[in-house]
Amino acid sequence: MNGVQLYNKIIENLGVSISYSELLQSTTVHDMVDYVKEFMPGGDRTENEDEMKLENYDIDLSPKHWIYNYMKLEKAKVRLYCFPNGYRNADMFDGWRNKLGPEIEVCPIMLPGMDSNRMKEKSPDDIETFTKTLEKVIVPEMTDLPCASFGHSWGSLFAYRLANRLGKNKNVDFVKLFVSGFTTPELPNSSVVKVLKELKLQGFEHIPQYEEIQNDINSIDAVVRAYVKAWGYEEEITRATLKFLLAACRIIEKYHYDKKELFEIPIVGFHGIDDFAVPIDEMKAWGNITTNSFRLYTMPGDHQFITGGQSEERLLQLIKDELKYLF
Repeated sequence: MNGVQLYNKIIENLGVSISYSELLQSTTVHDMVDYVKEFMPGGDRTENEDEMKLENYDIDLSPKHWIYNYMKLEKAKVRLYCFPNGYRNADMFDGWRNKLGPEIEVCPIMLPGMDSNRMKEKSPDDIETFTKTLEKVIVPEMTDLPCASFGHSWGSLFAYRLANRLGKNKNVDFVKLFVSGFTTPELPNSSVVKVLKELKLQGFEHIPQYEEIQNDINSIDAVVRAYVKAWGYEEEITRATLKFLLAACRIIEKYHYDKKELFEIPIVGFHGIDDFAVPIDEMKAWGNITTNSFRLYTMPGDHQFITGGQSEERLLQLIKDELKYLF
């Protein structure tokens, strides 16, 4: 049984309203039991009270708070800031450290309110505000090496906006942007367009904040139906991860590409040949937003082509080849 199934079974069998994000933070079965008991009759918490305790994500700006398993490598020649897709954790990049070698210092970013290590913080609602905060984490403490950024799926938008900000910082040597499985920001995002179409049929004009609908079961059901129909997701997974889905899609919906903005950083794109979520033409169009070079590599796999069971090995070799001139 996976985490989503367990979460749904607890709600169904015990009749409690708990936070999936909080449940994920339980490190032992005993901790999980204690957490659930607090929401049962006689307990001293409700889900709403729990959600109100969320902290602002810009309080702790230390690298260890933002970068998963942060460590500086003596032999490193370049840093690679990595952003996960969807509601994945930064630890999805943990294995990359050994596979890319000691010359590339992999820095997986733990997204506030989405990564299981930062569930007690508010999710970002505006990507420009978020990357401005992240810049404060990086500058000046982590400017001793050239750097690049990588993002998969919606993580590509984070990687792009960080590249834009750091590329304009005279104290930072930003060398390359890697994007993977995500529509260029120059075009409407086809995945979000599908969701918006279904949401409008349910009476929503925009993607709502989770807090707007969390106490209205009819609204939650309507939003879940929209995601299930638009993306073909399973209902139980959509319901359990709805908070993260809405946070991600709101950021994409709210971001508006500025054609007048100058972007001078080389871009390298990756595309899975069976990735039906992102057409290859939408990946090719990344070349339109930079005044520098653009290369697009295709490889076997669906939207999760960067994983070990698909084309991770080829992807990492290409990243290494693209950065080896710095070694």
